[in-house]
Amino acid sequence: MTHQALHSADWFTSSYSNDQGGQCVQGARLSDGRMAVRDSKDPSGPAFVFGLPS
Repeated sequence: MTHQALHSADWFTSSYSNDQGGQCVQGARLSDGRMAVRDSKDPSGPAFVFGLPS
């Protein structure tokens, strides 16, 4: 997974996150079907990428 692919992904904030400035999780469905998850407070930081089930 390239940095550019994660940077250009269509990120959304989890519906379980609150709007009070607390811990927010963002997710992105990637073009190959995988899912990426990151901390909204550090969008240029690391992201976890989960693969497809086998």
